[in-house]
Amino acid sequence: MKKVIICLIMLIPILVILTIDASGMLIASALVDIPAESVVIKHGGKVLGSEEVNFEDYDNTGKKFNLFCEVFPGIATDEMIWASSDPSIAEIVDDSKRADATEVKFHDYGSVDIICTSKKNSSISAIATLYIGGQVLGYIQICDYQGNVYDAITMPLYASKSLLASVKPASAAKGHKIVWATSNEDIISVNENGVISAKGLGEATLSATVTAKGKTVSCSVPVIVTDTALVTQNMVYASGNSVDLTEYLYNGATADGGPIVDISALAPFESLDVTVRKSGVTDVLRVTKIQSASTLLIKDYYALSQGAFDAYLAAGTAKFALQATLPDGSEPLEEVTWCSTNENVAVVRGNVLHAVGIGRAEIYPQGETYGAGQRIEVKVTNPVEAFRLKETLFGDAVGLRQERVFGNVTYLNGAYSNNYTLKIASSSPAGAKQEAFTFKSMDEEVATVDKNGVITFANDVDGKTVEIVATAYNQEGMPVTRQYTFHMVNGVNIGTTVGAQHFDKAKNETPDFSPYWDLKQVAADRSVKSVVLHTDVYFPAKESGGASILNTTASFYGNGKKLDGQFFVRSVEDTEMLLMWDFAAFADMPEKVDIRIYNMNMQATLPTSEDSKEAFAELNSKGGG
Repeated sequence: MKKVIICLIMLIPILVILTIDASGMLIASALVDIPAESVVIKHGGKVLGSEEVNFEDYDNTGKKFNLFCEVFPGIATDEMIWASSDPSIAEIVDDSKRADATEVKFHDYGSVDIICTSKKNSSISAIATLYIGGQVLGYIQICDYQGNVYDAITMPLYASKSLLASVKPASAAKGHKIVWATSNEDIISVNENGVISAKGLGEATLSATVTAKGKTVSCSVPVIVTDTALVTQNMVYASGNSVDLTEYLYNGATADGGPIVDISALAPFESLDVTVRKSGVTDVLRVTKIQSASTLLIKDYYALSQGAFDAYLAAGTAKFALQATLPDGSEPLEEVTWCSTNENVAVVRGNVLHAVGIGRAEIYPQGETYGAGQRIEVKVTNPVEAFRLKETLFGDAVGLRQERVFGNVTYLNGAYSNNYTLKIASSSPAGAKQEAFTFKSMDEEVATVDKNGVITFANDVDGKTVEIVATAYNQEGMPVTRQYTFHMVNGVNIGTTVGAQHFDKAKNETPDFSPYWDLKQVAADRSVKSVVLHTDVYFPAKESGGASILNTTASFYGNGKKLDGQFFVRSVEDTEMLLMWDFAAFADMPEKVDIRIYNMNMQATLPTSEDSKEAFAELNSKGGG
């Protein structure tokens, strides 16, 4: 006998009573309480999505930053919970008099998400992002260009490293010079670009200081130089057809392939990396071919190319002083001119590099007798101090705190697509352009992503995950990253562009019904194995074309969202169903249809406190409940 097997997996039980009658119809009762449809966070009477906050305004001033949650409908009985994503930056102080209000106390610069969530349904939530900055120097840290903050540095003898001094808030130090210093130049040296070089064994103190608006902040870290070097320098320049690396090997290290390296096939300024080894430890010695002993080079090229210039420069900044040198380390005997391949991106004035506009350019020294010298690429972008993606970790714990899932196909504007755009929700400074961000997929067998954040999912991804990382660079050149992990199923996404819906029936406001029309189309497609909800689906009134979803063979991943019939089913006596399987009309019904419903709420009628008892009585009399 043909039959439909409906498996209800983690359907939200506290909110709904279900029964399946003899004809195969799935029935959902009226709710026993009045659940929230959606919630927004308000500040100063306005809905708050993100806001930049001046730390000094609230630091020991007595001024308070208060937030309120507004729940739809206003008579909803949900208890709301407030939380901070990072209490070390900003913490929640509960209002003892009002459950819908909270105070935010600021402790540090940075960014933080304030979340307001229904206690019984975590898919009913709102997030407001606060970007905390300021105009007065707070503190300074010594970092590298990968974002690592140092409290101590250990490096081998002869090594060089490109460092930066990160000031909080960054805006307070804009245009002001960082002063670097070392306690012992025989152990470490440091130049104005923050490049440190290990000169001798031992320990010295490295410090960075900045002064702005009459305030000075500084920090220092110990630097320990160890006798673990394998090479006496990381970059060797040579002309001719070969180079002997013997004099550059240290501590008994050996070069793969022997110390004599053939460079005859290299063009001028082309390089090859030679692996150097000793006792299981390896290092790299880069050999670069030059035309002659009078070729102009860029001082600290290797350290800068691995550090400051491997990152992005912020448009409008000018903080690097460039110096030309000859291969033997001496200074050129004539005046050197600094050139740029694109002066709309970067230009050198005097010897200071100015980041002018977004893009890439190569900078190089040139002399009348020396000719054009070594080139280094610089990348310039508009700085972003912090940002948020539209998809967040907090959005994963939906419904009964289950992982949010994504289908590998999206239905939108009447068409199927394997693409999904990972959008920037907010940024500081506000309004950061798309070109300020780069995107990377951590598993390209599951999904690829382009420069605009457009993700293309593979055809078979069921049960797999993929992390997409978005990166921007701040005023100081440090990377700022956010990432989101997609938990995948083979299915079709519905409502990805709609989000939470806010409406008031008393004001004749209605929700967006487009997810219903999309769902009806997709659910009727026999090739679709699963539909994945990303918003509540409201069924329109019958006179507007609303009808039951009939005879679908697709499973449902609800993501804590709901099928809502409050505009479609007028009362508990109405016999219309949201989902219905009519065996008589199911002409092409397979022998067995296995339908699974995960983490989905169903609301058949308008929730009211008066009719809930009637609904229970009716269902109980029919054997429901």
